[in-house]
Amino acid sequence: MNTDASVLDRRWTRHRVSRRVDADTATIWAVFENPDWLRWYKPLSDFAVVGGGDVVAGSVLREREWLWKAESVVSEWEEQRVLGLAMRAFNVPGLLSVYHRRFELTPAGDHTEVTMTGAFSFGPLGWAFLPYTYPQMMVAMYAEYRSALAGLAELVELGV
Repeated sequence: MNTDASVLDRRWTRHRVSRRVDADTATIWAVFENPDWLRWYKPLSDFAVVGGGDVVAGSVLREREWLWKAESVVSEWEEQRVLGLAMRAFNVPGLLSVYHRRFELTPAGDHTEVTMTGAFSFGPLGWAFLPYTYPQMMVAMYAEYRSALAGLAELVELGV
């Protein structure tokens, strides 16, 4: 699969969700580095850093959400600012050719604005069923990102 983040420039396959989190960027970044993403990334039912260790630049991540299994690589890393995940394997061959997610942290006084952006390109299977796959993908990204950011805010702000 293509791991190029330029897919995030395509507006028709991109979705973006932002949330105010009452914490500084260092606190939020520490949550990203911790491999226990299941504490806050609520849509996931399984998450692991392949080979163990913390989440760092170049880490390979194994994720599961319901029936969907993916392997991603941390392809963008700007300490306390940007974390990008590029999918490199997916258990439904041909559905997607590219899927990229990016977390951006913007300090704003006493809080941080956390933005999650994702975009995709379809593979042959995705194009074949476009009237179904396109709206499904857009709704899935919206729900996933809102849920993940809500979990992040809850963990950081309430210390859950």
